Amino acid sequence: VRAAVGHRWCLDLETRGRTISCVGLGFSPYERKGNEVVLVVPIQTTTGPHYTPSDEHQIWCLISRLAKENPLLVGQNLMYDLDWLLTYGIECNVYMDTMLGFHLMYPELPKKLEFLTMLYDDIPYYKEEGKTWGKRQPDVSVYHYCAKDVVTTLRASWGIEADPRWSTVSARYFNYTNRLIPISLEMQKRGFDVASIDLMSLAQITERELTSIHGDLVGLVGHEVNTASPKQVHALLKERGFKLKLKKGGGETADEDALVELLIKKPDEIIRLLLADRKWNKLRSSYINVELVQ
Repeated sequence: VRAAVGHRWCLDLETRGRTISCVGLGFSPYERKGNEVVLVVPIQTTTGPHYTPSDEHQIWCLISRLAKENPLLVGQNLMYDLDWLLTYGIECNVYMDTMLGFHLMYPELPKKLEFLTMLYDDIPYYKEEGKTWGKRQPDVSVYHYCAKDVVTTLRASWGIEADPRWSTVSARYFNYTNRLIPISLEMQKRGFDVASIDLMSLAQITERELTSIHGDLVGLVGHEVNTASPKQVHALLKERGFKLKLKKGGGETADEDALVELLIKKPDEIIRLLLADRKWNKLRSSYINVELVQ
C-alpha cells in the first residue's frame, strides 16, 4: 500500500459465480512499460475461501486504505469493479477508466480491453482465456489472467495519454465524463424512476429503428437473416467474400470486434447494418424490454 501511494495504480476483480475470485493490484514505480509491480490476492477458490474471515477482513481494510490514500486509480470498465467494492464498504477515487477515455477519443471503434491492448501494447492475445470461469478452471489460471489484465490496463492508460487525440478530449473527460462515474454508480445501485408511458415510447422508437435497419439488411441480402445466429452471419459474410477472423482455439468468429475490423479493412453496407441490427437488438433486450420494480 505504501509503495503504491503517489503512483498510478490499477485494480481488477475476477469473479466466478456470484463471488470474487481474486483482486489484482498493480502499479509502476517508474510509470513506464516493463516496470509494473503486480499483486493478485486470492479471495474465493474452487474449494472455498482462501483466507480466514479475520485475514480477509484485513485484506479489504488494506485495499480500502489504498483507495483512500491514492486517487490515481485506473481500470477498464471500472463500474463493474466499483460496484463489487461497494458491497465491502470501499469507495474509490477514479483517475481514468480506460474504456471511457478511449471511447471518448474513438467512439466508432471497439472499446474492449483486448482492442486497446492490440493498439497500445504487444502482449499476445489472451482474452479467450477468460471467457468463462467454471469450477474446472484451475484457480491459478484465473490469477494469471487477472495479472495480465492489470498490466495491459496500466499500459492502455499510458497509451491513451500518449495518443495525439487525447489532448483534444482530455478536458472533457476529466471535467465531465469522469465526474459522472460516482453518480452513475449510485444510480446503478439505487435505480431510478421510469414512467411506463416513457418506456413504451422508447419501445416504439426502438422497433421503428430495428424495422428500418433489418428491412434494409434483408433488401441488400435478398433473404431473411438472423443477426444473432453465428451460423447465418458466417455464411452471409463468406458469400460476400470476407475471410472470418479465427479465435485462438481455431474457430471462426463474427463478433462485434471482428465485424469492426472487417469494416475498417473494407467498408461494406451489409456489415454496417449487421452491427446496427445487433446494437438495437441489444438495446431492446437489455434496457427496453425489462421488468420494472414497483
